[in-house]
Amino acid sequence: MVKLTDAVVRFLETQGCVVLSTIDEKGFPHSSCKDIVKIDKEGHIYLLDVYHGKTFENLKRNPLASITAFNEHKFV
Repeated sequence: MVKLTDAVVRFLETQGCVVLSTIDEKGFPHSSCKDIVKIDKEGHIYLLDVYHGKTFENLKRNPLASITAFNEHKFV
């Protein structure tokens, strides 16, 4: 797991949601919007997965994932 800097944690805490990308059973990317519930002191990010569908199954099979967040007001 990558250690999050304080600046990254502060930025993520200002986001309403992030895009979580996983890999499905056929090796294709699967991306979906998730709400951030909490970021603990160790840097674990807890996300809300309302449907516990494809994303949850993908993470059980392969825990590697990518989280994307951006500030649309400062994006250039």
